This record gives sequence, C-alpha cells and structure tokens, in this order.
Amino acid sequence: MRKIKKTPEYQATIRRSLHYFFEVNKKYKWYNLAILALVPIITLIKSTIAPLIIANIVEVLSTSRAEDFINSGNLLQIPIVQKILPQGLLILALEIIGPIILGNLQMYLIWKMELLATNDLTSKCFDVINNQSMQFHSERFFRVTRFSGF
Repeated sequence: MRKIKKTPEYQATIRRSLHYFFEVNKKYKWYNLAILALVPIITLIKSTIAPLIIANIVEVLSTSRAEDFINSGNLLQIPIVQKILPQGLLILALEIIGPIILGNLQMYLIWKMELLATNDLTSKCFDVINNQSMQFHSERFFRVTRFSGF
C-alpha cells in the first residue's frame, strides 16, 4: 500500500489546529478534569458494581431453600426479601446516581466546554479579521455588495 505524503501546508494546518485545541483545553482545565474523572466512575458503576450486585442476588436466589420464600405475616418478614431488598435498593440507587445523574452531568460539562471553546475561537477569529487594515478588506471584498445575492 502506498503511503500518502503530507505537504508542509497540511502539516502546518494540523500543528495550528492542535495548538488551538490544547490552548482551549488548558484554559478550561477544570471542565476537562471533571469530565475525565466522571468517565471511570460511570464505567465502574455500570460495568462492574451493578453486575456484581445482580450476580449476588442471583446467587442468593439459587442457594435459598423453599422455607425462605414462605411467611404468612408481613412481606418484609420473609427471609429472602430481607436478604434481597437492601441489594435491590442499592442497585436502584446506583442506577439513578451513575448513568442518570453523573452521565447527564458529564454530557452537560462537555456541552458547556464546547460552547465556551467555540465562543473563544469565534472571538479570536473576529479579532484577527477586525484588526486587518481597511486596505486588506477593500482589496479582497470590493465586489461584494449588500444586494449581490439578488
């Protein structure tokens, strides 16, 4: 397979893009740290802790005897319910905290950082264009008029 050779202009564009990318990431480092901290927490809750609790519930159900399921009194006095109910409530709390709350917080932080970065880059581009001389604008945009689209 033939390797495509990159032109110096292309490499300069990549270098410039990476420069602005790291500049924005440095400016909003607290957003980045929060996003990067939430990734392993959410993954740990969804992929490790929740399946571990479900496996424990299945083990309790499979190793219990028939007497554990029977009680003529209150539902909470049944031995199997007393063993499984705390684990069920824990998995419910983990599902609410992990993917729902922390996942949405992570998406909000990503969205907010993207908006701030876009705003910074837009204002930087506007400042560069605004600082150009009137000679520059008159030479390049002299044929553009307000009604040229009609």
